[in-house]
Amino acid sequence: MVDLPAELVTQVAEAIEDEAVRWLGRDLGTVHRDEIVRAGLLRALPMIVAAVRAEERQPEGGAALIAAERQRQIDVEGWTPEHDAEHRDAALLEAAACYLLAPYLDPAARHGHTYPRSTLFRWPWALRFWKPSPGDRLRELVKAGALIAAEIDRLLAARSEASQ
Repeated sequence: MVDLPAELVTQVAEAIEDEAVRWLGRDLGTVHRDEIVRAGLLRALPMIVAAVRAEERQPEGGAALIAAERQRQIDVEGWTPEHDAEHRDAALLEAAACYLLAPYLDPAARHGHTYPRSTLFRWPWALRFWKPSPGDRLRELVKAGALIAAEIDRLLAARSEASQ
């Protein structure tokens, strides 16, 4: 069994409760906590499995971190290669650029402050999908790298389909 850090366990527990509330669509006051946990576990299971896998493999080096993030995007977020194939409009690259450039568009953001809305001048999707990590430059570079990897995979798959 993998011994997960307490912070990760807390994050997973909060995610389970949040997902349960959304899934059940009911006020928490009328739902027994065990019911919440059961419902949430079903919805949060992919995130739990991905967290355990991430703890087990602990990647080293930039390429390994990017590969692990890309796998997390697939396992947890559901951004599969099939989904990515729908983005023929450079959206994956625009999103990567936002993570790459965000701290340079506002000097205050370089010091861990929240990014201004102007950072999102090219964010291709709904704002709920914008998940910056102000103050953690490495994390943002890894996210950008994973989005670039997704675009490369999309282009390779399209090339393969075209040659068949």
